[in-house]
Amino acid sequence: MNEFKKIVFDKEKILKVMESLQNAETKAFLASPPRNPENDPRWNDYAAMWMRDQLFMADAYYYFGMYEKLVESVYPIFNILHNQRHKLERISHPRDKNGKFITSELIHAKYDAATLKELTCRNSVTGHENPIEWGHHQLDAIGLFLHLVADLNFKNIDARRDENDKKILQLLIFYLINVEYWQQPDFGMWEECLIKHASSIGAVVAGLSYIKRRDLATVPEELITFGQNQLFRILPYESQDVCEREHHKWENSHDCDVAQLFLIWPFNIVGLEMADLLLDRIINGHKAKNGKFHRLVQSFGIHRYWGDDYYRDKNGVSAQWQWDFLISIIYSQRHQYETAFEWFKRGASRITDDGHIAEAYVDGKPNDHTPLGWMHALALIAFRKLPIQTQKTLLP
Repeated sequence: MNEFKKIVFDKEKILKVMESLQNAETKAFLASPPRNPENDPRWNDYAAMWMRDQLFMADAYYYFGMYEKLVESVYPIFNILHNQRHKLERISHPRDKNGKFITSELIHAKYDAATLKELTCRNSVTGHENPIEWGHHQLDAIGLFLHLVADLNFKNIDARRDENDKKILQLLIFYLINVEYWQQPDFGMWEECLIKHASSIGAVVAGLSYIKRRDLATVPEELITFGQNQLFRILPYESQDVCEREHHKWENSHDCDVAQLFLIWPFNIVGLEMADLLLDRIINGHKAKNGKFHRLVQSFGIHRYWGDDYYRDKNGVSAQWQWDFLISIIYSQRHQYETAFEWFKRGASRITDDGHIAEAYVDGKPNDHTPLGWMHALALIAFRKLPIQTQKTLLP
């Protein structure tokens, strides 16, 4: 970052870009705009709605007092779950010959923003959807949904429209019991490895706990306890399972993962000592099980995890994602505002002139998924969590 360059954060422009991704009818957000004007599915893989991204973008409205837009942006998730009610009501979910869940038969993470229909994985050659290949089963998104609905209820905002929405919440509890969230693997936040993820289990524990505290559904206490016990068996690692990706094994990729930061915010599911440890391992680096030193923070952003092969530069270095705003939020939550401001400025220094925040940087440049709505949401929330006087210094 150029220390002599004044950092400016045009919140209206950042919000406008985020809102440009929202479908006027369904209120679903695209993760990122189509990259090909002819709508070629081989190149428009992010022109869809992910449950996780949708919920963070919805939550950003809260920090600007835009409560009607907030609840309207939660409704698409309820609508999707109503459409998928048959999956929530199953007592037994289909399994393969090895006894593992057939994840394409579980709740999906990705949907068409215009129709709210399930989307899966596009074959890079034909452009056709393949319902088997995609990492559908992402429990952190379910946990985030429960947590946000409960948090809004705590703030006197009811995201539930009627009795049917209330029933959906109870069915989700039933679903989490039947998919055995605490002991069966999921694909996690990055949709890659079918293993037990601390970030996924922690998200569900946080969501269940908050729903129970707000008395929005009946949640058996042991359902929370099962998850808590598993979570703290895994931490401080993201997973102690061995995944099928060969390079993840020798890189010890699951030792440390940015997804664990969400256990601190918004979920607040780990104590201060564990939160400090997770932050230190991600920010300052850590020695992996193989004895090598891994540092995720880089000059243009932060690796998701060590050995990430999603977008690499010409020298083989993993993509540098824009997680600076997430770390800023965490330090603001701790009232460590000077540190929060430094991380915020670090992220804001890479906002493009037209107000776009990239998913990640590769070879010092924004990657194809620019702007990324999720990053816009985190930036807006991070800005609002800074002290008012600090916010004023950032305005154009």
